[in-house]
Amino acid sequence: MSHINKLLDMNGCATAPAKVILFGEHSVVHGTPAIAVALNLRSRAHVQVEKSDSPQLTVKSPVMGLEISFSSERLNALGRSALDTNPTPLDPIALAFCHVLRSTKTKGLRATLTIDSEIPIGAGLGSSASVATSSVGAFLSALNGEIDSLQVREIAFKSEELTHGKPSGIDNTVIALGGLVYFIKGQAPERKELSAEIPLVIANTQIPRSTATLVSNVAALFKRKPKAIQYLFDSISDIVEQGLQALLKNDLEDLGELMDINHGILHALGVSHPLLDRYVWIAREGGALGAKLTGAGGGGCMIALAEDAQHADEIKQDLIKAGADAFTSVLTNKGVETC
Repeated sequence: MSHINKLLDMNGCATAPAKVILFGEHSVVHGTPAIAVALNLRSRAHVQVEKSDSPQLTVKSPVMGLEISFSSERLNALGRSALDTNPTPLDPIALAFCHVLRSTKTKGLRATLTIDSEIPIGAGLGSSASVATSSVGAFLSALNGEIDSLQVREIAFKSEELTHGKPSGIDNTVIALGGLVYFIKGQAPERKELSAEIPLVIANTQIPRSTATLVSNVAALFKRKPKAIQYLFDSISDIVEQGLQALLKNDLEDLGELMDINHGILHALGVSHPLLDRYVWIAREGGALGAKLTGAGGGGCMIALAEDAQHADEIKQDLIKAGADAFTSVLTNKGVETC
């Protein structure tokens, strides 16, 4: 790229949303559809790049209290077995930097990347995918002056592979593109536009859980009770299809009812938690149209659907009084974008 030869002290900035799984947790592992939606909580990445004899990267994350510099040698080793013995939480961002350089055929850059995020870490809201996506967007905006969301999605997925091993691709897709993503394992995800900014209340239990363990537990239950669990999976699949139509029509009452049913099924699968159930009932008693756990369960977050912003705030206050770490947000069509 000829303009790279003139590159000196160029800046890039990008933001990316969070995400929630609205319907289809766990059953999606076994071939049924799921729906993920973008949430307007956002991460922000700012990058400064300049010419250098060899690529170097410094990543700063005030939220995590980390600042790590990656030499050209470390960048070259990234993702190989030699590096796996001493990984850092910021390795996926450094890997994203490497893939941006390769995809843009750029050589000889030094970069300093600063990450900020309002997305809770480890809560099932896509924090790692959002940070990776905003970082890739920042790199590309510095080099190209613009962002191609499909290119960002592809590069962010490579970063997510380093974080999660074999991710489904749903997180980086909905975060890069925004809106709604209809997803079936092994098939290309379908992105759809939301008709309105739908209000949600999120309550974080702050209880750590292992997604792998919960998925394994459901698989073991499926093996022991195949007919009964297949019936539950089929019911979730039907909820996903009805939920998709409710979302596209902005039918909040129907959407909330489906959320309630989906939570009941997830409880039957053994992936809820007493605190999640408590928050679900507090939200419902406070006027939520529907409420359910989101993501793997066993802790993490509960989401509640509100009629409007005022009701969302009232539900949030009820949850806070009960000791929850609760906040409001809306579903959004905005994916990764420059800032």
